Amino acid sequence: MSGSSSSSDGPQNDPIPQRRLRLTSVSPSPKLTIVGACGEIDIAGAEDFDSCLGAAAGALGPDGRLVVDLSAVSFLGACAVRSLLHAERLAAARGGRVQVVIPPGPARLPLEALGVLERLQVISSRGENA
Repeated sequence: MSGSSSSSDGPQNDPIPQRRLRLTSVSPSPKLTIVGACGEIDIAGAEDFDSCLGAAAGALGPDGRLVVDLSAVSFLGACAVRSLLHAERLAAARGGRVQVVIPPGPARLPLEALGVLERLQVISSRGENA
């Protein structure tokens, strides 16, 4: 094994592992990319979230769809809202679209308060193709 990892690294020793931002990105088809986020999207994870969404939206072609699943997000900071709007603009410029999975709850509140739910296409699940 190489690198500097030790047995103390990892989520088992993280006092609040559910808060640490984890991102996944999969492309099950050429016209669909799904980015999933889990934890808190605050200033500490803003750059990773923005980079992940930017890369995914930038790779979309005409009629491409980026689904951003925020159903496992416990906190959504203003930086994350900016990233979502940037990805939406980037996708639209390429003929694609962004859809957001976000249930009612604390993570949805900033989107409601800022009035951006109308701009983002909110869907109920990853599989919905509205």
